[in-house]
Amino acid sequence: MSRMVSALQPKSPGPDSTPTALALDASFEAETIAAPSKRVAMDWALVLASQSIEVLVELDSERGSRAFALRVPGFEYSRARAAIQAYERENPRRRWKAAIDSARVPLHPAALLWATVVVMIHWADARTGGTLTGLWSAQSTAVTEGEWWRLLTAVFLHADIGHLAANLSLGLVLLALAMGMHGAFTALALTLAAGTLGNVAGFLIHPRPFVAVGASGMVLAAAGLLAGNALRDQWRGRRGGGRPGIALIAGMALFVLLGLQPGSDQLAHAVGFVGGMIGGLLSPARSTTGARGR
Repeated sequence: MSRMVSALQPKSPGPDSTPTALALDASFEAETIAAPSKRVAMDWALVLASQSIEVLVELDSERGSRAFALRVPGFEYSRARAAIQAYERENPRRRWKAAIDSARVPLHPAALLWATVVVMIHWADARTGGTLTGLWSAQSTAVTEGEWWRLLTAVFLHADIGHLAANLSLGLVLLALAMGMHGAFTALALTLAAGTLGNVAGFLIHPRPFVAVGASGMVLAAAGLLAGNALRDQWRGRRGGGRPGIALIAGMALFVLLGLQPGSDQLAHAVGFVGGMIGGLLSPARSTTGARGR
């Protein structure tokens, strides 16, 4: 039998005292209301006591050694439930701890292939004295003359080793996560498209002549893809009932940290990030439970 615990600690009644509101009358059939924790059970008991509803707090051994429940007279059950629901509506509890999936973080190994390709292109460009930069960079003059593919190929070029290292250190992790959640092809296509759109925006808006190289727009697109995915999941209540604003704030903080560095193409970064976020909102992520991304 479960041990009974009073919701309050009233003084021991004297011989002439009236029964306390928390002492459940044994002549009535009792109903049980499960509580998520002892603290919540005690709060609910006080709510019911304020409504003159007899109540006892008990350890619910059927649900575990630390589970608690309320017992109320059967004829008061509906009124007790209504009082508790009204209290919860007026006093919403914030969930400071979000539920975390038991699966491992889905880092996709295909991101290493992307990193290898980018490194090899930079090595080849350096060995040939910048030949690939001359052929592939997003030069506004060449694009105007019809070489539109430069807006895409410029994503694979870097100005120097420092530029390359900065994009690889962040891009490898972000792209591996994006690939793990959406699949290698989908994540690569979305981030590459968003990075290219960043170069298109630069070509249309920046003063000319204009030259752009670098994968930073693609890297920010991967960050946006992850933020958009989190925003969609929280909006649908899939992960711990979080609020969509939290994912949006986190994504914007990531963009400010990575995309607004002095001297960088902030327009391309912004377009890449927003494009990735839109992709994350529209493209459903794969289930990661018990499986690695493929």
